[in-house]
Amino acid sequence: MTIVSEATALLVPAALHGAAKQAAAVSRRAVTSLTRGGAWPDCFEPTVDVATLPGFILLNGPSSLFGGEPHLHVYSPMRELDRAVDAGRLDLPAALPAFEASLGRPWALLGLLSQANYRWMDDSARRRAFLRSMAAAWPLFEAAGDRFTMGSRTGQGLWSLPTLLKYALAQEGVAAPRLTAPLPAGGLGALLAWSGRC
Repeated sequence: MTIVSEATALLVPAALHGAAKQAAAVSRRAVTSLTRGGAWPDCFEPTVDVATLPGFILLNGPSSLFGGEPHLHVYSPMRELDRAVDAGRLDLPAALPAFEASLGRPWALLGLLSQANYRWMDDSARRRAFLRSMAAAWPLFEAAGDRFTMGSRTGQGLWSLPTLLKYALAQEGVAAPRLTAPLPAGGLGALLAWSGRC
């Protein structure tokens, strides 16, 4: 599954905006729902335009630098899912629908950039599906500007950060100098086309 490329706004779950503890609680409930046969994306409705929300878009965390300030914790759902797999409450095949559903939601793709998600990038078919979905959503991420952070109090553009996107690209044979250089005209899609792997 890939994302709907016609989206014109980056829609994010309202429930993941706020303090880290609040986002974690929502995410744990979603994991519990998944263990009982619930549909992963349905747990995160309703969504709102990220442009209407204050604060940073956190890709990794939680970060003690933010205290109880309201920010968007997109890393939280997959982090809690990863913890459930590690604890044996959910096996990897049962967690796979959450990964697949994440490919269809731009905000959830951002959640896959967290360091908690290496396990999903070890399979080449999953990794390539992730990269195709990221390329389709890239204009939305660029439009969000310098709001992304891995946990620092300085926002940056998404391409500037050391996320699992660059790990996945490296695994697909993109050379290190290209991962630190600015993206070519055409963005991430152009880089993938150049690599010829996705």
